[in-house]
Amino acid sequence: MERSRKKYLFIISSSYGHLFPAIRLAHLLQKRGRDVLFVADREHRLLFDINGIKAVLMPGRGNPFLSTHDWYDPEVGRQQCNLINQIIDQYRPDALVASQLAMPAFILAEAHSLPLTVIGYCEYLFPGVGEPDSPKQWRLDSMTGHYNNLRASLGLPLVVGDPASTPLIGDKHLLRSVPQLSGRENLPEQVEFVGGLLWEPACVNHDLQRFVERSRQRRRPLFMLQIGRLFDDDQQWEGLVKLLGESPADFVVDLARADYMKDHREFPSNFYLHPFISLNAIKDDVAGVICSGQTTSVLSALHHAKPILGIPNSADGAELTRRLIDHGLGAGIFQHHDSSEAALALFFEEIAVSRSDDALRRYQAYFHEYEQEQRLLDRSFA
Repeated sequence: MERSRKKYLFIISSSYGHLFPAIRLAHLLQKRGRDVLFVADREHRLLFDINGIKAVLMPGRGNPFLSTHDWYDPEVGRQQCNLINQIIDQYRPDALVASQLAMPAFILAEAHSLPLTVIGYCEYLFPGVGEPDSPKQWRLDSMTGHYNNLRASLGLPLVVGDPASTPLIGDKHLLRSVPQLSGRENLPEQVEFVGGLLWEPACVNHDLQRFVERSRQRRRPLFMLQIGRLFDDDQQWEGLVKLLGESPADFVVDLARADYMKDHREFPSNFYLHPFISLNAIKDDVAGVICSGQTTSVLSALHHAKPILGIPNSADGAELTRRLIDHGLGAGIFQHHDSSEAALALFFEEIAVSRSDDALRRYQAYFHEYEQEQRLLDRSFA
C-alpha cells in the first residue's frame, strides 16, 4: 500500500476531552492524504459529520460506547473488543490511535500486530524508568490489574506492570505537555511531547455572547468554571458554587461531565451554564479559569495564557495542579476546609495584579512551539 493511503483507525474514549485532541491529529493526517476512521459512540454523529471524519458509530449499553465511566469493566471491554475486531477485519488499518483508557485498543493492537499510538494526558500517569519508589506506581499497578482482568476474560496471558515495558504506554505515547512544564526525567523512549493538541469545534452561542456582554457592561471580572466529573466530594463543589454566587464576579460554567449537577436546580444569577463552552470563544473577556485540574481545562487555559485555580478531586488533577503552582501558573485548593471565601479572594487578588504575568506568556509560547503542524506530524507519526 502506498504511504499516501495509509489507514489509521482511531479508538477513542467517548468524551470531548479525549475526542478533541484525536480530531486534531486526524485532521493533520487527512491533510497529508492519509485515510482516517473513528470508532465511537453514536451520540457523536454530528461532531464527525460536520468535521469531515468517517466514523463507525456504535450504540452504548447503559453508558456510551468506550465510555470513561466503565473503562475498567472487563465484560464491557470484552464486548467492545469483539465489535471493534470486526471493524478492523473490514477496514484493515495500518495503525491504531487510542486514548489511554481505551483498553480494547491495546488488546487489538497485539492481536493484529498493529503499531499503536496512545494519546495521553498533560501529566504522565506512570512512573519513569528506574523509579522503584515512585508515588505513581500505584496507578500503573491499578491500571495493569484492570487490563489483566480484561485479558483474562479473553483467555490471554497476564502482563507485568513494569514502567519500562508495560504495553499500556503504546508503541508511541503522546504526552500533551512540554518538557518545561513536565520536568519529568527517565520517561520511557516511547513518550513524545506534543504540546496541548488543542482543538475545539467552531460554534456560535448567542446566549453566551449576551451574558459576556452584560458582564462587560457591568465591569465585572469574568471567570470560566469547568467543574468536571466528581468522584466523592460533591459537597466541596456545592460550597464553591455558593461562595462564587456571592462574589462580585461573573462565571461561565461548562457542565460537561458534571454528573452531580444533573439534579441541581438552582444556580446563582451570576452564572451562565451550558453543556459545552469553548474558552476560545470568550478568551478576550475571561480573567482566569477555575477547574478540577484536568487536562483539557488546564491546557486550554495555558493556550490562552489564563491563570488557573485548581480544585482537584482526583489524584491526577492534584498532580497537575501542584505542577502549575510550582511553575507560577496558578493556585490550588486541595482540602475541603480550604474552600473558603478568603482563599478565593486571594486567588482573585493575585489574578488582578498578574493578568500579563510573564510565566503565563512564556509557557504559552512553549506550547505553541510544540503544536506546530510539521513538528506534531514528525513526532507523532514519523
